[in-house]
Amino acid sequence: MRLCTYERARSVDVDMLTLIRDGEVGLARARTATENAAPVAVDRYLAPIPRPGTIFGSGVSYKAHADEDPTIATPTEPRIDFIKTPNAVIGPDAEIVIPPHDRIIKRPNGFNVD
Repeated sequence: MRLCTYERARSVDVDMLTLIRDGEVGLARARTATENAAPVAVDRYLAPIPRPGTIFGSGVSYKAHADEDPTIATPTEPRIDFIKTPNAVIGPDAEIVIPPHDRIIKRPNGFNVD
């Protein structure tokens, strides 16, 4: 069984977050629902989890990662290097929108706003 979040002309039957929260019961319900179901016509695939929480990440989570660059010191305490807010998640083939006022992200043509 493959799981995805999608959009179609009619409503979506399964909410991925509910499926995850329900654990094995949710998976059993999904299996039962798909046993004799006809294929679904998908208009557009969406992000697998459309409303994730905020993701806190560390660029040097493991010693092996720090060993890739000798100038990076392995942290002795947990640290947060970046966050991804829920609006940073998009689906496959969705357009990546870079705000015009952004001063950090390089544009595809190499132009960087300064």
